[in-house]
Amino acid sequence: MSTEYLSGTTVSDHDLTLAIPGEVASVRARLVEALQKVGYKILEEQPLYAKRPKQSAAKWDCSINVLDYQTNLTIALKQTNDAAVLATFNYEVKSYMPMTKGDKHTLAREAEAIAALATERLTLSACRSCGTQVTDESHFCRRCGA
Repeated sequence: MSTEYLSGTTVSDHDLTLAIPGEVASVRARLVEALQKVGYKILEEQPLYAKRPKQSAAKWDCSINVLDYQTNLTIALKQTNDAAVLATFNYEVKSYMPMTKGDKHTLAREAEAIAALATERLTLSACRSCGTQVTDESHFCRRCGA
């Protein structure tokens, strides 16, 4: 996490990487839709760059919810194999408080929710670790063993 101070504002970074089933172009399109559903405005698609303004009590800089503060999100996509894309979520949150461990967990849950929204239309199951397609009766991934 890097932090810099701009006129009392703390800018905190947090990265998270998730495997999403599919190929880069379709994953990007599905992520755009998912980001819009959770309140982000898409500014650029390559790399995927989105922004969410302050909301609720963060408008007066007194919210304890990291999701209320202005957030810039960059998502880099990399095809890892024929069935999965590695998505790296880079959050930049501008608030008046440094990011806590709980805030990092909240951002991780939001990234997982965005990835879940992006894959909700897929009928095939995929490994959460590497994105390889798995059958419903499988308990372990045939590629990575997770």
